[in-house]
Amino acid sequence: MIRFTLQTALQAKDNNSLQQWVQDYLYDEGQNKALADSFNKESISYSICEYHLLNLQRIMGPENNMKFFEAEEVWEKRVKGLQDKIVKGETMPPLIVTNLWSENEIADGAHRHEALLRQGYADYWVIFCKK
Repeated sequence: MIRFTLQTALQAKDNNSLQQWVQDYLYDEGQNKALADSFNKESISYSICEYHLLNLQRIMGPENNMKFFEAEEVWEKRVKGLQDKIVKGETMPPLIVTNLWSENEIADGAHRHEALLRQGYADYWVIFCKK
């Protein structure tokens, strides 16, 4: 069974365990231990809702001005792979957005964000992790 889906995130919200879902996701599938550790050091509130994708700030990508640069060929391969999953009907895990550094920055999910936009999504599910 896949643990980290939109459905399991919504169930975690209903069970008051969204914080644990985020931590588990980041340590496992998200492979973002540094972000999970930073959330553990702060007093963070967690919420999930559908949100307009263009109101989020992507901080990772092939553009020179990104905080976290990724070579264009790697970026395109990962985004294309996610687009293929969307076309097949798979739902992506929610994006994880924070205000730890700047407002509405995508802390996890830049590739999902781009794939969703390219597939015509205007809104998608976001977990807000705010201090």
